Amino acid sequence: MSHKEFDKFVESQHSRAITNSVGSQERLKQWSVARQSFFDRVVKFLQSYVTAGKIEITFSDKSIVEDLLGEYVVQVATIRVGASLIRLLPIGANIIGAKGRIDMSGPNAVVRFILVPEELVAPGTEMPAVRAGRAGQKNRERLAWKIATSPPNVEFLPFNEETFFDALMEVADG
Repeated sequence: MSHKEFDKFVESQHSRAITNSVGSQERLKQWSVARQSFFDRVVKFLQSYVTAGKIEITFSDKSIVEDLLGEYVVQVATIRVGASLIRLLPIGANIIGAKGRIDMSGPNAVVRFILVPEELVAPGTEMPAVRAGRAGQKNRERLAWKIATSPPNVEFLPFNEETFFDALMEVADG
């Protein structure tokens, strides 16, 4: 390979990085807002238990590196229920089939929370009425946090207080 070819390669990579940077900053902002919304809901679900001193929630920072987004810092939540420690760990925004993922891990299991279009009930599915209504529109899709069940028959369950408590008990061996 000649220096000229390498120079062209470097220039094209540099140009691509500048182009991706603008979109990356917007994507990081959306991902940050989505993560904060997720953690706000978790804190709300557990607030009465925290107030009663039965559950403890702490937050720490962790660095993540993703293609196109680079390195950034996320909050990791640790929930202590009795002797069980459960972690809520953001995995990333560049997830195949989703706009983000947070894993809940404990001594017994891992549960995946994913950020997907709110009408999705399983990977690759969309309600026909929604798909037809979306044709030709460039509106922002409405995203929602959901719980992805384990393979091979993955379904997306709603993320609410009841399903969150079920997930927490599952990972904590409750």
